Amino acid sequence: MESEFTNEQRADSDELMKKECSNVLGEIDRLERRRKMLSDRLKNATDLAFAIVNTEDSRRMQRLSYLTMVFLPASFIASIFGMNVKEINNGTQTLTHYVETTVALTLITIYVVISLQKQSWFHKRQDTLVQRAAWPILYPWRTWWQIHRMGKQTVDAKA
Repeated sequence: MESEFTNEQRADSDELMKKECSNVLGEIDRLERRRKMLSDRLKNATDLAFAIVNTEDSRRMQRLSYLTMVFLPASFIASIFGMNVKEINNGTQTLTHYVETTVALTLITIYVVISLQKQSWFHKRQDTLVQRAAWPILYPWRTWWQIHRMGKQTVDAKA
C-alpha cells in the first residue's frame, strides 16, 4: 500500500501520537487520584454521619437506662409484695411498707450506678473507686468549696 505521507511525516506523526497518549495517560492518572480523594472524603463524611447517629442512639439508650433504674426497683418490689406465698405475703404489707422499700431500693440502685460510672456530675474521671463510692459526701463538699472559692475570688476582684 502506498501512502501520500513520507517517512519523515510518519515519524513526526508517531512522535505526536506518543506525546498525546502520554498526556492522556497522565490525565487519566490525575483523574483517578482525584476520584480516590473524593471517594475518601465521601467515606469520611459517611463515617462521621454514622458516628453522630450512634452517639445520639447512645444518649437515648442512656436515658432509657436511667428511666429503668428508677422504675425497676418499684416493679421488683411490687412483684414480691404481690406473690401469694405465705412467708412473703402474710397480709401485713401495707402501702407504707411498699413505698419505704421501693424508695430505699431505688436510692441504693442510684448510688451503685453513680459509683460505678467512670465520670458523672458527682465525680471526676480521674477519681478512684473509693472516691467514686464516697460521692454522696464528696460532691456536697466539692460544691461548697467551689462556691466558697468563687465568692473569695469575687471579693478579691472588687478590692
